[in-house]
Amino acid sequence: MAKLKNAPTPEPVSTAPSSPATNAWSPTFTEEARVNLPRLPATPPRLLMWHPERWTVMQGKVIPLMGSIKLQAGINRMRQGGDGRFQKLETEATAEESGWRVIATDVDGPGTSYIQQVAPGVFLSRWERAFPGSSHTEVDEAGYAGWCRSLIDRGIVARAAPYVLEMLRSKRQREHDDLLDKVAVSPSVRALIARLAADIAAIDDELARYGRGEAAAGQAVGLDALGVE
Repeated sequence: MAKLKNAPTPEPVSTAPSSPATNAWSPTFTEEARVNLPRLPATPPRLLMWHPERWTVMQGKVIPLMGSIKLQAGINRMRQGGDGRFQKLETEATAEESGWRVIATDVDGPGTSYIQQVAPGVFLSRWERAFPGSSHTEVDEAGYAGWCRSLIDRGIVARAAPYVLEMLRSKRQREHDDLLDKVAVSPSVRALIARLAADIAAIDDELARYGRGEAAAGQAVGLDALGVE
């Protein structure tokens, strides 16, 4: 979710959640509301999911690098019944085989959702803002990062394993060092260098908080045990 820059910022569209009794995937907007709808292409709703080995740093916080599943029939084994409801069990099972875990849309309690509908057929996350008559969107990165951390604090998402944090730190360190070699000819990269340094500091704080862990112990296996003569 990247923030678009250099675009006008008119008043955002109201995106109050639909009543639970309505079909959330069908247009529920009045004609008056349609006049001021954002000019965005049709976008299917997405379920968020996390993976134990996919992490990033945002707004100074170590958070899961989320994947997503489109609620769209015919994609990733997603099916849609005759009543219009999505049948996602097979899709979720396939994702889980690869280590992903789907996060329930109402993870924050009954009546809540991290999906919002801003126009008929246009679905965004609740941290994205759309604007009347515009294709411009903005993302509340601080709010999103804070929510991701809350998932860890509430035990919904397991904290990153130390070896995963070490790999993420090594990647950021390489990016940081590569840019240091270029700063003499491209002073504009200083801001990115500073951001990478802040990311590394956040990862170090996370490692200090949870410890660096130990590798899994193994045992020697001879050829006899492998069935080799």
